[in-house]
Amino acid sequence: MSEPYYEIWADEYGYTVKRFTQNGYERSSVLYGQTKIEFVNTFETAEEAQAAYPDANFGNKYISEQNSFDHLPDEGDGW
Repeated sequence: MSEPYYEIWADEYGYTVKRFTQNGYERSSVLYGQTKIEFVNTFETAEEAQAAYPDANFGNKYISEQNSFDHLPDEGDGW
């Protein structure tokens, strides 16, 4: 697992802090190799979030790392 990094996202709840860990899932997980994204905390203002997580960057869905399922086949499971 890699060292996690933090991002602050503006959303309908205020300012949410997320922790991103590249290759953050155990080898036995079906998500192994993907970035683990965890919700850490929510604050009313950006200043409160930045004070609590001074090393965090501001992120959004256009510039932040996102999990992808592009590696999965297009055909169904056969269920």
